[in-house]
Amino acid sequence: MGDNYCKIAVVGGGGVGKSCLTIRFLRDMFIDKYDPTIEESFRKDIMIDEQAVTLEIMDTVGQEENRIISDRYLRKQDGFAFVLSLTSKLTVGEAKRAFLNIRRLKNEDNIVGVLIANKCDISEEERTVSSDVSKDLAKEFNVPYVECSAKTGENVHDSFYIIVRQILKARKNNIEKPVKKQSKKKKKSICLVF
Repeated sequence: MGDNYCKIAVVGGGGVGKSCLTIRFLRDMFIDKYDPTIEESFRKDIMIDEQAVTLEIMDTVGQEENRIISDRYLRKQDGFAFVLSLTSKLTVGEAKRAFLNIRRLKNEDNIVGVLIANKCDISEEERTVSSDVSKDLAKEFNVPYVECSAKTGENVHDSFYIIVRQILKARKNNIEKPVKKQSKKKKKSICLVF
């Protein structure tokens, strides 16, 4: 795959709106009733910062029973959308578990991604997760934070574009890093006389 091919996984607990966010991004539509995903992969060509980029988006399942299948594919992803729902405190812990699992799988401390708090279209009374809690979690993950609504489309495209920009920047930084050459030091011989 070329430098402009980006693989993104959408992860988080069940019912947070991973599939709805993915469909909103891909087709600019909202599906109110959706069967839980087993795991689906989609492709979309986009223009970002005057570059043509092909995205492969993996919409993951939230349930633990498919974890073995998921782990194999998650290792190969370039970036991640960690999704929680602003209507459920439980999803904060689920997003954190997903992040820790990916960090373990990729064996890297810095993970390319974004924390998406979905359902920002709800009323203040329905909201159970504060912006402060979500922002603190994003700081812990060392990723940007975006509040989205799959229902209205608010900030959905921006969230995916943030991930793509991070992937392209990480690739560019890896290319530009100078390769340290091992200096060939002469070995000193030591002669011991007893």
